[in-house]
Formats: sequence, C-alpha cells, structure tokens
Amino acid sequence: MRVALVVTFSGYAGSDVGPSLPGVIRDRERVSKALTNAGFAVTRIDDPDAAALTRAIASFQRNSAAADVALIYTTGHGVEIDGVPRVLLPYSRSDGTIAMTVTELARAARAREANLIFYAARRNRG
Repeated sequence: MRVALVVTFSGYAGSDVGPSLPGVIRDRERVSKALTNAGFAVTRIDDPDAAALTRAIASFQRNSAAADVALIYTTGHGVEIDGVPRVLLPYSRSDGTIAMTVTELARAARAREANLIFYAARRNRG
C-alpha cells in the first residue's frame, strides 16, 4: 500500500510572510493527480489552519505506519535557518512559531519500506 499527504500553503494574504502563491494551486493539482496515477492513496490538505494541520499530520502518521511507502509533498513560502529548512505558515501556531521544520513534517511518514518527502518551496536563506 502507498499513501501520500499533499500539504499546500498558497494563501498568505494578510500575513507578514509574503505574497500569496497562486501557482501552488496548479502544483497541488498536478502532484495529487500524478501520485494517484502512481497508485498512491492521496490525502490533500490545502491552506490548513493550525488545528487542521495538526490533525492531518497525526492521521497521516497513523495511516503511514500500515503502508509500504509513504510520501509527503509540501509547498509554500520557506526559509532555511542554520541549515534547517522550514515551511512558513500564514499564521502563528499555539506555540507562537510561524514555521514548521521539514524534519517535523517528515516524522509523520512511518512506512515499512520507504518514506519520502518533497519540499517545493519558495525559499530565502535567513
């Protein structure tokens, strides 16, 4: 069994992060379709708020543990600080951060044979 989680952030209007990313909408459609065609059961979450993101990650973590292959694709604004890539969120989480490390997201992939993460972000070095 193959499972995939596609998490996209495009709606940054009103945030201090940067402009909205309308191209992300096309990317999420193409990526989701390609993964489905490759035999993945795809869960897609678009512009989640903090609670929805937390639920999606927890659910994927449980589902991926029973899979042979797990794949996570995410995109949005990003930044690299001290060599650690981060996805910038268009809101502040309950702990006050406005970013999630790619490692934090990758921990949700728990498949038996292969765990893959693709981070396609507009990135600036900080």
